[in-house]
Amino acid sequence: MSLRYYCFIIILTFFNLSVNALSYPGNIKKISDPIKLKYNFFEGKLSGKSTSEYTSLGEKETQIFNQSISIKKNNSETLIIEIILKIVGDTTYKVDIYLTPNGEVKNSIFWITDYDGGWYKLRKKKYKKFIDTFIESSFFEYKKKYKTNDVLIDYPFKSYVLGLVGVEGLSRSDLQLTDKFNLLDAMPEVIQPKIMGTSCFNGRNVLVAEFNTKHKYENFPAKSNFTFIGYQLIDIATGIYFHGSYKFSIFADFGETIDSGLSNFDLSGYEKLDMIFEIKNCEDDNIINQNTSLDNNSNNKKNKINLDNTAESKKIDQSLEDRLIKLKSIFDKELITKEEYDEKRKEILDEL
Repeated sequence: MSLRYYCFIIILTFFNLSVNALSYPGNIKKISDPIKLKYNFFEGKLSGKSTSEYTSLGEKETQIFNQSISIKKNNSETLIIEIILKIVGDTTYKVDIYLTPNGEVKNSIFWITDYDGGWYKLRKKKYKKFIDTFIESSFFEYKKKYKTNDVLIDYPFKSYVLGLVGVEGLSRSDLQLTDKFNLLDAMPEVIQPKIMGTSCFNGRNVLVAEFNTKHKYENFPAKSNFTFIGYQLIDIATGIYFHGSYKFSIFADFGETIDSGLSNFDLSGYEKLDMIFEIKNCEDDNIINQNTSLDNNSNNKKNKINLDNTAESKKIDQSLEDRLIKLKSIFDKELITKEEYDEKRKEILDEL
């Protein structure tokens, strides 16, 4: 297998941790006292995509993952979350997660498309670590109490990469590039996102978690550096990881030239995940309430006129702000080009 193929495996791993700005741009309310979040049953569908833009061995590539989530009640005791992840032009994965009414994972089944396009069920015993990590990185379990700066979860990153390699029928030895260096050595054992607090994003109450992982490896003459920075949002009511943004980089110096003629390896990129809930349960923190009363019961007519003028000015400013926010949202979803975005943004700002 080529190094480019292994890059794809790593990219897929990063996607499942998803995952614009690299730090959350909204207002965050810190959690000072530990709280246990409560699961609320939600029946419906979500859809969205993840886009990876990465550079590997000097070449830039874009990988698109289409994702859909369907949630339904199987019976009074079991809820089913079906997650379908399709790599555009490639493989499709599906996982069925069975939950208790309290939002705890009861069972799961993992599927992958076979050569004929049908569904092939992975043997749970053989790929348990891989399946468990996939679920943990897709759905929040309501078991523990959390506060700001607590670790959300220990993602066994290295084991997960190895699990993906195993799905492809390979093993750790296939990643041994030199006597002193295995590609897995460039990766940390775990990645630990930390809880920053709660917020409201796109009309949903969310738990905000941030990544800031760095890992160095040295086994003379080989050495490597790994960084992973970004954030992800977990919908508090349903436990679904539905939005995230991060960048990553891996650089490895083999200390010698391998058979392919390479003496080093680099992989860097940026990825964003964005899925949409149709049902809202909060007002975005960055949206100003337009229904604020301006009646201060003042008998001063001059002050009343000034207030009316201020109100009108605020309405105009708010309208412009709403349009800018909506325009940015459309651009982030890649529905318009950068040139179209800049042109329309200038038009709106010229109205000020």
